[in-house]
Amino acid sequence: MAVSRSSKTAARRPAKRDGKSDSKRDDGKSPKSATPSEGGRLKIPELLVELEEAARQLEVRVTYEAMSGELGAGGLCKVKGQWRVIIDKRATPGDRLSILALALSRVPREGITLTPAVEKLLTEVKPRAMTADEEINELATGS
Repeated sequence: MAVSRSSKTAARRPAKRDGKSDSKRDDGKSPKSATPSEGGRLKIPELLVELEEAARQLEVRVTYEAMSGELGAGGLCKVKGQWRVIIDKRATPGDRLSILALALSRVPREGITLTPAVEKLLTEVKPRAMTADEEINELATGS
């Protein structure tokens, strides 16, 4: 007996409960991510795109390259007077976000407009200034 294509598709699709549409999850929340103005959190890929746009505004070149060795997954450097962030192309999206956020937190941001989510992230990840004694202690202990 031949089964029509539409009945195969319907068999794979979960049935709607109580007339609710497929775009709603069981908790009643929409699957789309909320914008920061709505009080929600952006997802990692969305934040990564916003950070890449911030880097473009700051004239910081971001490249994803194959890296080898044990030095890490990338970071900030200055090449011929231009800031550059090199990130291992095999890094997870979370690692990419962390590397880029930390790098951009160290670059002066005067004169550009960033989204509130990006501004908050860059402020939160910026390393605190250390005194000379703290720096010497950290180097001596290796922590």
